[in-house]
Amino acid sequence: RMCEEHPDLWDQNLFKDVFKIGRLRFETSGADAIPQAEVDKRLFRGYNGTVTIGILPVATFCGGHTYFVQRMPQRRGVVPYSVHTTFQYSGAVGKTHRLREAMLWADDAAYF
Repeated sequence: RMCEEHPDLWDQNLFKDVFKIGRLRFETSGADAIPQAEVDKRLFRGYNGTVTIGILPVATFCGGHTYFVQRMPQRRGVVPYSVHTTFQYSGAVGKTHRLREAMLWADDAAYF
């Protein structure tokens, strides 16, 4: 609903703001305590404590810079679960091109 009400705002900032409603919770003691087992797994709570959020390993869940520039998963011998194509000057066409170069884009045989 926030995106509909504020079409001029960047969707990723809205997403972040929704998680912060009621503040992000990292506490391991007191009324807002998160179980230590969750803290050990790098989990925290957002959206009034109703959503559990986790930090994913960068080599497995890559952004464009991590995959295409730093080549972290390739250097570590890790097969990434996902690659998020971050900002690219050529927009969607450039993102598709980068994914094709890395053999991460599924094309019909006719393309080749």
